[in-house]
Amino acid sequence: MKKPLRRSATFLSALLLLWSLSGCAAFPPSEGGSSPQPDAGTDAEIPAGMDFTFTNRELDGSWQEEAATLISFSSSGISVQGNGASVSGNRVTLSAAGVYVLSGSSPEGQVLVEAGAGDKVQLVLNGLTLSCSDHAPLFIRQADKVFVTLAEGTQNVLTGGKAYSLPEEDGQVDGVIFSRADLAFNGNGSLSVTAAGTHGIVSKDDLVITSGAYTVTAAGDGLQGKDCVKIRDGSLEIQAGGDGIKSNNDEDADRGFVYLEGGRLTIEAATDGIQAETVLRAAGAALDITAGGGSQNASTDSSGSLRPGWGVWTSSGAETADSTSAKGMKAGQLLLVEAGTIVVDSSDDALHSNGGLTVSGGSLTLASGDDGIHADATAAVSGGDLTITRSYEGIEGSDVLISGGVIRLTASDDGVNSAGGNDGSSVNGRPGQNTFQQGGSHTLRITGGFLSVNAGGDGLDSNGSLFIEGGVVLISGPTNNANGALDYEQTGEISGGVLIAAGSAGMAVGLSASSTQNSFMYGYSADQPAVSRLTLTDESGTVLLSWAPEKVYQNVVISTPDLALNTSYLLYSGGEVSDTGTEGYTSAGTLSGAQKVADITLDSVSSVLGSAGGMGAMGPGGMGNRPGSLDDRPGDMGGEPPEDRGENLPGGMEGNPPGDRGNRPGGQA
Repeated sequence: MKKPLRRSATFLSALLLLWSLSGCAAFPPSEGGSSPQPDAGTDAEIPAGMDFTFTNRELDGSWQEEAATLISFSSSGISVQGNGASVSGNRVTLSAAGVYVLSGSSPEGQVLVEAGAGDKVQLVLNGLTLSCSDHAPLFIRQADKVFVTLAEGTQNVLTGGKAYSLPEEDGQVDGVIFSRADLAFNGNGSLSVTAAGTHGIVSKDDLVITSGAYTVTAAGDGLQGKDCVKIRDGSLEIQAGGDGIKSNNDEDADRGFVYLEGGRLTIEAATDGIQAETVLRAAGAALDITAGGGSQNASTDSSGSLRPGWGVWTSSGAETADSTSAKGMKAGQLLLVEAGTIVVDSSDDALHSNGGLTVSGGSLTLASGDDGIHADATAAVSGGDLTITRSYEGIEGSDVLISGGVIRLTASDDGVNSAGGNDGSSVNGRPGQNTFQQGGSHTLRITGGFLSVNAGGDGLDSNGSLFIEGGVVLISGPTNNANGALDYEQTGEISGGVLIAAGSAGMAVGLSASSTQNSFMYGYSADQPAVSRLTLTDESGTVLLSWAPEKVYQNVVISTPDLALNTSYLLYSGGEVSDTGTEGYTSAGTLSGAQKVADITLDSVSSVLGSAGGMGAMGPGGMGNRPGSLDDRPGDMGGEPPEDRGENLPGGMEGNPPGDRGNRPGGQA
């Protein structure tokens, strides 16, 4: 649906009537190479200082025992063979560069790294089990960089207590593994981290994982890398009472990013699955993320009550510090999905960016209690295979560009929405609110790809103009007359591609007369049943297009490059087509068993035919272009004052203030 802040007074009246890097050290690239700097899309450039490579030493988990210092924990104390380590009670302190092999078990033990500021330290966990109730079991107070290697075939366990008793100099330690230096994990063993009252693994600089198997269970966040989190490979299972993975440096434009080149990650987080303060880039990992209890949870808790503080916003629409977010993947500036397999089930947006967002590849399956994909700036899809199984709005951004890929989406409100302004308040169980960047044209542009939309609200909704220039667009639009398969504020033009937009008739609109490709809107005299095939042929019976909308429909807008003026076509209902096509759509094959509905002859570039009623009967083109008086619109709406219509509006809109779309829980977008 449209955003009230973008509506004119005339439209509002009609509506009431109807109802994560320079801080990540720029090490030389690995011999195998990492992904090149990507094209960041139309809204933002990736800062030049961000490093998405991995060093040879980060990748290499080898070590030589004969050159290492051996440290063993036991019930009788800590034994040391070699140099650079000293023991005090249940703590071993490592004070020099080198390789240290750690093994054994202690119910109250600690490893402290306090080396020189330029020292590199390798810790080999070789069957180590440590618990520490009042401090981090592994604490890196100072070093240049620490490599944690999981010895092949070993199981290692680190456990932290609920509350730490810290000296003043350690007052910020809040992880089971806590590092003030760059921290890299590798090796082919396993590591289990349990944080009863803190975060799991925390680095105040870089956090890098290139191999190994990890299980992290944390009361707070699972993984934190302030400057960056980079994952090349490995297996991670994270259960977090906060965010699953986070990079939160907001002081340097080159830092605060998350880069996922590979690996298999399963994340269950109470708040965000993955959060990057700046850039979140997924370039090949396999992700399975559940955030905030999943899409069925929305903003409510298990009892159905609204979560305290969920989506707290200022009057200007800015998110406040105490706002709670349960998004699947969230970026502060730019979110890029380039490859990999991503499954997200989130209470809040599945993919969210406070700036731009681009999907250029990969396989994505998203379910959300709010938006499937949201970008404050441009949301762009240029490739990949994207399925949104559940959402409030499927894809939304200040501007939306679809140029490639295969997209299938289901939305209880708008399918694809280019919008402006702010979402409304978090009421009626809506999990969160989004803002959009100021300015912009709020254009929805489709130049290629395959898009299939099942929407309870508007199928395609632009608060500016709608342009279809290529691709295949299939819309199973609304069944209620307060919405339409197409909705745009300024102009809706088609110059290429295929469009079949089926839905209700009350707010149906066709395409603008300024289009350069012919189209027609046809109104049926009776409802067409769900999954009843719609087929258009030429006079000889050659199938031009055929598809079965998923819901009951009364009105359809059709455009294909094959349509010509003053030429006869035949519109059919039902039957079968021999060519199965893609997602039930085909432009080939032989039609059989269908019933002819109408002979179609186009008399203009945007023809209105049949019983096309509602708003569309007054001519195609957005609300601002529709001729006719509101008093002439169907439904006997002429003389009824707006304040008396609440009880008849869809979606329980009574009591909603002007500017609220009503049947959208919590706002407009």
